[in-house]
Amino acid sequence: MQRIFLVDDEEIVIEGISTIIERHIPDCIVTGSATDGISARNQILEKKPDVLITDIRIPGMDGLSLIEDVRQFMPDMICIVISGYMEFEYARRALQMGVKDYIDKPVTIEKLKKSIENLGHFEIIKKAEQEHIPEVRMTETGHSAIDKALAFINDNYDRDIGLSEVASVVDMNPAYLCVLFKENVGESFIKYLTKVRINKAKSLLAKGMKVVDVSEMVGYNDCRYFSDIFKKHENMTPNEYKSSIRV
Repeated sequence: MQRIFLVDDEEIVIEGISTIIERHIPDCIVTGSATDGISARNQILEKKPDVLITDIRIPGMDGLSLIEDVRQFMPDMICIVISGYMEFEYARRALQMGVKDYIDKPVTIEKLKKSIENLGHFEIIKKAEQEHIPEVRMTETGHSAIDKALAFINDNYDRDIGLSEVASVVDMNPAYLCVLFKENVGESFIKYLTKVRINKAKSLLAKGMKVVDVSEMVGYNDCRYFSDIFKKHENMTPNEYKSSIRV
């Protein structure tokens, strides 16, 4: 039985997909849902579903950022992206992030069933899609957008920012910026943002500041989540890091 978690900013879409799964896909069950990226992230880490189905455009943290974020802790979770027509080509590039399929709106019984049934044939799907994905790379406008994005991240890492907000600042499609960022910075948006936050946190912890205060100062409202991220990247908890600095 596959446990599925749904994310869409419209409750009616979540209800529709849940009904389709309940009535037409007996081997699957919906174990939770959310209408924004932040709430989804917290629930996913708690519920640990087998499959995540998320729209790209969701508030708080866009779908691509959400996927990359939670897969730091759940690398085996299967991810399916829902995308609108205008994002269709860029959604395909999400395959590079480990996304195993995408569903173009509107979501229908046939599309959803086919997507879930295809999960066992991911390598075939991936190969077929990569053969038809146009290369990106880079215009002067693209370079300018990346520079602006990096500056924005470095100035706003202390807030709960997401790829969608950065994309809005540089006037670019979020999915396209995701690809452009990875190809030119050498790492994804989430990894870069996390690196900036962790480096700043280490500096603050070295000054003896409390972990809960440091967490908020580097953009994490959830101190426990901050500690998990810190430990993953530094192989020690924030408090252990403070102790090692003092020694």
